[in-house]
Amino acid sequence: MAFIIKALGFGTATSTNTANLYVVPSGKSALVNNIRLVNGGTAVVSSVNVSVQPSGGTARRIYMKDFSIAANQSLVLDDAVTLGQGDAIQIKINSTSPTVGYMVNGLERE
Repeated sequence: MAFIIKALGFGTATSTNTANLYVVPSGKSALVNNIRLVNGGTAVVSSVNVSVQPSGGTARRIYMKDFSIAANQSLVLDDAVTLGQGDAIQIKINSTSPTVGYMVNGLERE
């Protein structure tokens, strides 16, 4: 079984709905080393929550509740998280017109 070091997910979250930042593909498991969040807007992005949604389970926060990211600032969540097949890292933003860039880095096991 090979371990692949890679960017597991990246993009921009622009919705106030819950969005998946990364979902472990079928037949794989993963170790997330860090999650980088960047507020690309001109206003504070308030009430951000990052969670793990186990496959078939209930989402649980993995960082403090309702944190904010100042305009043009970044935040790195560097606690390791282990994930199994179908598990997801999710973000929920409760702000007006959010623009949060993200990158999820880690290892994927084939």
